[in-house]
Amino acid sequence: MAKGAGYTRASKWRINTPTSFVQLYYKNGVRQEYPDLTEKAKELVKKEKNRIAKAMYAKLMSESTSQVIDNGKEISIHYTSKGLKHFANDAMIKLSGKYFSSDSMMNINSILARSTYVPTTHNLTHPRTDGREVWFSYKDADSRDVYLKVSWNNKMKIYELYSVVDKL
Repeated sequence: MAKGAGYTRASKWRINTPTSFVQLYYKNGVRQEYPDLTEKAKELVKKEKNRIAKAMYAKLMSESTSQVIDNGKEISIHYTSKGLKHFANDAMIKLSGKYFSSDSMMNINSILARSTYVPTTHNLTHPRTDGREVWFSYKDADSRDVYLKVSWNNKMKIYELYSVVDKL
């Protein structure tokens, strides 16, 4: 879950609806975690998440980012529709939109390029059947205190951005 005490980054999320201007993640003027939002507010967040994921994929589907893994080996990280949908879900629902604005999410390729590889055990956290077998973590270099998760997708034979977490 997202940070809950002390200084908490709170990216601004605002959307225009047909009838008004809405500030996401707020209830009665106070910033809230996603689980504490009303059902109507959760639906607005989900709609915005889906819009952002589609826009990210449209922008990044033909892009790749070079990064390093164990022993300094360079890899090319791709952006898939499913991976970006999962990333957007993590960023906007699990982490309650605190670490990324819509603009920063649209530039996740640049953020990943500046991030630093964190040696990890590469273990799966749960059994998978989607081909994602090995995981690599990158610490954000822009003071967000988050880790971008890249997987080796053995079915597609590519490395792909798939997730974001605020602790390993």
